[in-house]
Amino acid sequence: MSAFPENSSSALQIYCHQEGVKDVIIPELMKKLDILGDNGNLRNEEQVAVIQAGTVISLCEKWLKQIDSTEAALTQKMIDLENDKELFSKQKGFLEEELDYRKQALDQAYMRIEELEATLYSALQQEQPACQAVAESLTDRQREELRLAVDKLRRQILRQSRQYDSQILQERMELLQQAQQRIRELEDRIDLICGPELIFFFFNLCCN
Repeated sequence: MSAFPENSSSALQIYCHQEGVKDVIIPELMKKLDILGDNGNLRNEEQVAVIQAGTVISLCEKWLKQIDSTEAALTQKMIDLENDKELFSKQKGFLEEELDYRKQALDQAYMRIEELEATLYSALQQEQPACQAVAESLTDRQREELRLAVDKLRRQILRQSRQYDSQILQERMELLQQAQQRIRELEDRIDLICGPELIFFFFNLCCN
């Protein structure tokens, strides 16, 4: 058990300070109470006090075991969440790399579209019979429709790519934030459960 704090004031803690006891070993304390309870010279009220003390200590031991078990479970949960956090961080890094790659691919596709537009426009301006035939076969309306179709395709590719990348990034960031928030909550719970103030609260409650 943890050492008593310096500002302790319960009867049990005062006695322990007077006797130079800084730590309490519950099994040994229970043995001493058993020996004391077997003393036939005790008055009735003393026997009752010994029985009550044994009951209180048994309850404290039970609570401490529950605290230890809870602490172990929460510690393992923290480890698992830390691993999840690390995994999410790696996934975020991979996602950023993927976004960079997709951006580069999109830029290349955009440049390719511009090249095709330029090639098509250049071909239509050439004087070769085949090119002239194609150019002459297109009306002004068809030329405009071709230009609009290419422009629409370019905008559609850009919009879909951005939407997809933004959605994936948002989902990964939400998972990472949830893991970080859960870790903070568990750390707060462990600090509360494992703090010495809670243990001494039990002793103060039982001994006052």
